Amino acid sequence: FPVSSIEDILKENSNLHFLTPLKRNDLRIKNNNSHEFQGKLSGVEGQILYSKVKITPSRFLYSFKDIKTAGKENKDYVERISNENFDIEKYKEKENNFGMISLESDLDITPEEIYKCYSERWQLELVFRTYKNDIGFNKTNLIPKSEKHPGKIIFSRGAIICNDAAFH
Repeated sequence: FPVSSIEDILKENSNLHFLTPLKRNDLRIKNNNSHEFQGKLSGVEGQILYSKVKITPSRFLYSFKDIKTAGKENKDYVERISNENFDIEKYKEKENNFGMISLESDLDITPEEIYKCYSERWQLELVFRTYKNDIGFNKTNLIPKSEKHPGKIIFSRGAIICNDAAFH
């Protein structure tokens, strides 16, 4: 969802913040030179380059490039394209984005902290994907009040977050 849809809530709750992934073709990435990395993360698994740019007085753009993932995406892309359909200009355009994730936030914290926050958020997305695809909870069903009882579990993103937090 766009951050603009919750701006009033953010203003009313100073302890509430956002961390939003951007699509790889988002112009803010290119316009703010987020491909110009400033260093390498420490304390995280893998070889991760980072960039942090202040894009407005209260917003930051964090970009990360996983070197291993970039190599795999590069290899996969080149293998998928036949020799006669290979366009070097299109490849060069895509190459910068291989292995990259960019995030917008209102938090001015270290790139390591943002990366760890996003990694934890990603784990929740994987749980949601498991519930939806592997277990088959991909439909929302309303249960009539007469059928509800305390033993039933409601599977929704909010319930999963609450239940997951309650059991750990």
